Amino acid sequence: GKDDNTRYFLGGIDEVRIYNRSVTDEEVLEIYNSGPTSNSSLPSDDLVLWYSFDAGTGAVAYDKSGNGNNGI
Repeated sequence: GKDDNTRYFLGGIDEVRIYNRSVTDEEVLEIYNSGPTSNSSLPSDDLVLWYSFDAGTGAVAYDKSGNGNNGI
């Protein structure tokens, strides 16, 4: 058979954050340990988008970074 390296994600995504730079391993651990409602101590200027997916209902993912990058 053909191996095209196609993979599917089987699971749920609880939170997505996008920064305008690479984050270090230590910063990823800090973000993880800060919990889902905290913006950690990383400079907020570096945070471009933050979807916490905690609205519960509706079809809009609200951007908690303050940059207004809401998704539908």
